[in-house]
Amino acid sequence: MVAGETRKFGVSGAMLAIASDKSVVPLSHNAGTFWPRRGFLKKPRTIRVIIGEPIESTGKKPRELNEEVKQSIEAGLARIASS
Repeated sequence: MVAGETRKFGVSGAMLAIASDKSVVPLSHNAGTFWPRRGFLKKPRTIRVIIGEPIESTGKKPRELNEEVKQSIEAGLARIASS
């Protein structure tokens, strides 16, 4: 996996949010650009983080909530990439 690619979004977090009637706060960051997955060396750089608006879980199915969160995270990643 390379920086900028996303992995499959599992539904377990969405299931937990629905079961506990909690919102999900999407978070996007560019840490993978400087800190590769399973990489030992970390490059000193500034990591950009975007905290999205909370997404309510009430009345949603896990896959539906998961898709909303995924879209929000990807929109955040696009904002980071364009700046």
